[in-house]
Amino acid sequence: MEFPLKDIRRMMSGGDGTKCNKGFSSSYMLVNPQEAKILELGGLLFSKNLIKKLKFVDSSHPNEFNFWHRFFIFLSIIILKILQVFSTPLAFFGFCLEFSLNLLSANEGLFVIFLNILRLKLKIPERSSAEYRSVIGHLDERITLDKNIKPGDVNYFGALCMMASKLAYENQARVQYIVNNVWEMKVLGFFNFWNGE
Repeated sequence: MEFPLKDIRRMMSGGDGTKCNKGFSSSYMLVNPQEAKILELGGLLFSKNLIKKLKFVDSSHPNEFNFWHRFFIFLSIIILKILQVFSTPLAFFGFCLEFSLNLLSANEGLFVIFLNILRLKLKIPERSSAEYRSVIGHLDERITLDKNIKPGDVNYFGALCMMASKLAYENQARVQYIVNNVWEMKVLGFFNFWNGE
């Protein structure tokens, strides 16, 4: 079951999806770093009236008189632009790291990988399988709930929330396996909250 991202965007925009419905707050500032040009960023620092003329800033306050506020807006946009530049290499690095960790765990170590290559029995991890773990799953391998904390205990919901928040980074098959078979509970739904469509 997928999260209805288009429906949420339509509700926020007031229907057409092109403009944001600013009814969520009377004081707001929406920044679109993709539309920011270098000259406009420089002008943002030195002109208090420029905010109402900028295409990449939509604000309820047309003027920003405080230099430090304008500086932090400028700095935020620069950081967002840098992150946009490095988003693809970082995503590729994350994919490689996660895949290599799963390759090592599926084949029980580096030495066994070389043996399995020689025997033509190398196990390639599948992203959609219940055995495929995220980096968080590799950092903390615990999947069982604490046996000493029973339902009704004051610490039960805290412990359950901690394990569930760690499990939120896993794929659907792994979540269903852990909740149904290890925790002996029932999965009520699975939602993808990725930024893409």
